[in-house]
Amino acid sequence: MPTCKYCSYITSPLLGDDHLEPGTGTSKHHESISALIESSQHCQSCSFFLNQLVLDIDEIKEAAEFGSPSPVSIETIVHRHARGRSLLAEDSLDFRIKVSSEGLPLSGEAGKVWHSDWLEYCTNKYPYASRPIWSSQNVTSLPLTQRCSVIKKWIKQCEDTHAHCNSERDNDFQRPARIIDVKTSGIHTVKLVPGHIALADNAPYIALSHCWGDKQIPQSTTTKSVLEYYDSITTSSLPRTFQDAISIVQHLNVQYLWIDSLCIIQDDAADWEKESAKMADIFRNAYAIVAAAAGHDSSGGCGVKIKPTVCIRIPSAVDPHHRKVFIRRRMNQQLKHSPLNARAWVLQELVLARRILHFMNDQIFWQCHELVESENGIRTSYPPVDARNRSLAMAVSPEYVFATAHGCGEPNLWWRWVVNFSRRSLSRRSDRLPAMAGLTKLYEKDSSDRPVIGLWKKDLLVHLTWTTTALWREIKPYRHPGAIPSWTWASLEDCSFATPDFSNSRKIAPRSEIIGIDIEYSGQPLTSPLNHGKIFLRCKVEERKLTSGDELHPDTRPGRLYQRNEIKDTTVHIITLFVWHPIVPQNWSAETDIVSINYESLVVEATARGSEYRRVGLLQHRERPMTPEVALDSWDGYMKETWGKLQEDDFGDRIICLV
Repeated sequence: MPTCKYCSYITSPLLGDDHLEPGTGTSKHHESISALIESSQHCQSCSFFLNQLVLDIDEIKEAAEFGSPSPVSIETIVHRHARGRSLLAEDSLDFRIKVSSEGLPLSGEAGKVWHSDWLEYCTNKYPYASRPIWSSQNVTSLPLTQRCSVIKKWIKQCEDTHAHCNSERDNDFQRPARIIDVKTSGIHTVKLVPGHIALADNAPYIALSHCWGDKQIPQSTTTKSVLEYYDSITTSSLPRTFQDAISIVQHLNVQYLWIDSLCIIQDDAADWEKESAKMADIFRNAYAIVAAAAGHDSSGGCGVKIKPTVCIRIPSAVDPHHRKVFIRRRMNQQLKHSPLNARAWVLQELVLARRILHFMNDQIFWQCHELVESENGIRTSYPPVDARNRSLAMAVSPEYVFATAHGCGEPNLWWRWVVNFSRRSLSRRSDRLPAMAGLTKLYEKDSSDRPVIGLWKKDLLVHLTWTTTALWREIKPYRHPGAIPSWTWASLEDCSFATPDFSNSRKIAPRSEIIGIDIEYSGQPLTSPLNHGKIFLRCKVEERKLTSGDELHPDTRPGRLYQRNEIKDTTVHIITLFVWHPIVPQNWSAETDIVSINYESLVVEATARGSEYRRVGLLQHRERPMTPEVALDSWDGYMKETWGKLQEDDFGDRIICLV
């Protein structure tokens, strides 16, 4: 099918030898919707544009009948690959069609503009054009068999050239109790096998990451079904996502697959706690992770079958072999906004995994420590190889998946994870701490620090200064059997948090002393309910009448920063954790600069048990002694006269318990 003169014109830059200049623009297309509809009968590109319009077909016909005088236009954007940034690979072109309906009585709206999703174009002169996602035409859908060729190339490249990805595996890791054998049972069946036997010789296995959804998965392994599943599991009885995962693993010639709901006995609390505690090892040592990124639940599938690419032929005076132009809709759902990426559990899976295959509805994304690439080859990035410094604050979008921490210390990395985690959802509220267990173990190993229910023993006074960022709405305390103590961020739900300051640009003087930590779990540490969590402090509990120099951050109802005029003359009880001042540069001048003394204090309320207190907020108080009015000749003089006295003050003899 030939192309019209307009489509030939807008795609002609792709057929030349010169590189495209990065930028955006708008090209004139057909004069009306009617002309576009007529052209679609003989121009394959126009037909594709018309089918992509975000517009009801009746409205299209109505506009055509009115003889819309409004022109059709094409927006273009040229992307240039840049080293170190996650742009499009080499030179390629994106299009979006726009149709204005100004003056037409459509849906009662005047001046309405319809537009299509962005479309991706490439020509057969680019290396990635040979991939099946581009080159397969004249088929109703692109089967997994063809698509796996790209996956196998990614895996081979990673195994052969990515030293960091291959060094992550630990031969002495904790094997899962059970794993699914997808090969030896039969054509239409799989079965559970003991993990310590199947993986004894470090046989490769793949783990599935997926959304559970709001409903329990009926095919989950239970105490009643586990023996039956050791014998066989009929593949067709499983949810679509599980069936797709089995097919993917078989096509990749891997024998074993781990799926949480099948490999953990769901109605056995002891088994669940024990196996959940192995999550760090399971995901870190998996050959790869298959992520069903687009599915809202286990019935959503992995998107193993997708629509084929449209191929159009455009005359070219440059080279007759470069006349093919391939068109696809641009990925309509970014990875960072995918249903799977909204799950709290998936954060540790993303951080721990060596290799991830993100299956979207329209293409696959590869992610490892050294490469992020889309199936169509257009989007490519090269992340840093230091896994500890990976910041997943932007989750799994190709642009930001491996942004570095820019020299931040380990506590800052931990709090990036906390902030990211707190924005995600959980099907079961009781999973709040278990869903962070894998990250906790990773951080514990890398930092040699001791976990304290979402905080850390080293610099614990600073960790305690977290605040909520849920402005102007009520935050509910987290309540479940084995209540989480008030002093940790995990005691609150449905809110995000501000990171405590661990920078090296300030000097700290403690005003409280931690003399003991008592944490007891009902079973497996990190994954079972808490019996209690207590911090013992030697400190002063003081009554304070708030002033205009105070900033109050209540933990609940609502968790916002109160304006100074709202809290003036309010009386609270506080425990000052530490005092700090910024490290003053050598060129500091008392004539121009203001240096403050800052007090970080917990706002507490007494329980019915004498010396027990519960955290209810954070109070920040600032004093500014170093102003032009202060008669001190130098910062050194101030240090001797004022800061020295603060450091000499004792903490008092009172021992209190934070619960």
